[in-house]
Amino acid sequence: MIFALVMLAILMATILCFIIVAPDAAPGHIGADRAIGHRVSKTDVLVSVVPISLLISVSFLIRPLWDSVPLYLLPFVFFQSFWIAEGRSDYVRAQTIEFLRILSGVSSGFFAALLWLQLRVVADLSVPALAPPIVFFVLGALLLATGIRHCLRLLPSRWSADDA
Repeated sequence: MIFALVMLAILMATILCFIIVAPDAAPGHIGADRAIGHRVSKTDVLVSVVPISLLISVSFLIRPLWDSVPLYLLPFVFFQSFWIAEGRSDYVRAQTIEFLRILSGVSSGFFAALLWLQLRVVADLSVPALAPPIVFFVLGALLLATGIRHCLRLLPSRWSADDA
């Protein structure tokens, strides 16, 4: 939960900084060579990125929202029929909510990184060539590791009645 909240705070600070600092014409596309392909208005970036990023990041943090969803409708619940038959919806919900919180943090980090990259390019500050790929690789690796961990925790063969 702390990771997700810290990343959400970073995203909010980045959005605020983007609103204040970014010029009226922000990059619409940044190539691999960090060249700006075309420009769009800052409002277009804010209208497209901010609602999506906040919706994703915040909705994954709202536990009552996910507690009210039936188990068979929860996203990222592997081996649903086994867990429903075992009557272990509490275990599955706890594991899924933990995964969604990490997903929220990674999503916040992803959107914050996109906005910071745009800010650095429009401010004509140098962006080390390896910085964007490294940031996105780390976020992707974290998401992949978290997904694998989540799936392994929900493998029926790894669960026993002693885990109750």
